[in-house]
Amino acid sequence: MRTISTDVGTDPLSIACAANHGYRAGKRVVFKALKGGSGLTAGRTYYVIAAGLTDRAFRVSATKGGNALGFGSEITGGVVRSKVMGGKGQNMGDTGG
Repeated sequence: MRTISTDVGTDPLSIACAANHGYRAGKRVVFKALKGGSGLTAGRTYYVIAAGLTDRAFRVSATKGGNALGFGSEITGGVVRSKVMGGKGQNMGDTGG
């Protein structure tokens, strides 16, 4: 399981992971659970974008190829899954908290 979080003071657009997430630009993801923060909705599909994409951080857009969504306050954790055809996903992270 991977820990995810945001730091709006440092980068209000990126989601940080404690380990490599394996995402690529255009990948559909769903946050199954979120702890704290604002700017994302659990259960909604988002798209990983190329801007700011590193092994341990990614940004999401509401639309494929769209602009990065910002966060109004810290997201201290959550569960994110990659979304694949047929509605099945691969568990890509859990905050542990």
